[in-house]
Amino acid sequence: MPEAVLVSAVRTPVGRAPKGALSTTRPDDLAATALSGALDKIPELNRAEVDDVILGCAQPEGEQGWDIARWAALRAGLPVDVPGVTVNRLCSSGLEAIALADWMAVMVDGRILQTGPVREVFARPASAQVAEAVGVENILPAEIVSRAGGLLRLRVGSAALECLDGGESGPVLVSIRAEDVALTRDPARASTQRNRLSGVVRAIAIEGALARVEMDCGFPLVALVTAQSAADLDLLPGESLAAIVKTTSVHLIAAG
Repeated sequence: MPEAVLVSAVRTPVGRAPKGALSTTRPDDLAATALSGALDKIPELNRAEVDDVILGCAQPEGEQGWDIARWAALRAGLPVDVPGVTVNRLCSSGLEAIALADWMAVMVDGRILQTGPVREVFARPASAQVAEAVGVENILPAEIVSRAGGLLRLRVGSAALECLDGGESGPVLVSIRAEDVALTRDPARASTQRNRLSGVVRAIAIEGALARVEMDCGFPLVALVTAQSAADLDLLPGESLAAIVKTTSVHLIAAG
């Protein structure tokens, strides 16, 4: 997802060291209890889909030494291929772990091409390579035709798009995430979205709860919608359809 969202939170009891009720509990067991408890609150999440476990630990020594995040993940019953990383910034370890989870670096061919908050990197990739690396399916050459009122008018293939004017000039690429494309059978309905493109469905692929719809809108455009939405629209290849893209969902990348 292009943004970090808190979906669950738990805490363990506070004990008195070294003679409290938890004094004989291993720290990795305590961490595993919290981790498992947090995951239990979201049963719809398949634990195999967890990409990483980031754990703050102020004093990684003794039984909470080595990589306690990895041990806690295993003790919590996560699959063995789920990694774990331990963060130590003393009293700010937990806060640092949260900040790290909302920060990413994109590396291609051994070179770091972009770093930043997850939402920013997904929404505003710095290059076509970064866009491809973070899963952007619509990366298209475009020409800036005009600018007015804080908006740019673009020519993409044989169609026109509008986006926010960020001062770009020269050859550009348009980056549009497939999940930011909405589909409708009512191309004339009033809307705040300025980019309303008439097109033809070329292919539909059902992928679990999602449907990938490939369209020709004067340029190739991929939309990712729910399978239920695709069923409600009764989509078939060859049918005419309108694609809607917000101006804020159109990101420009310098070409070349």
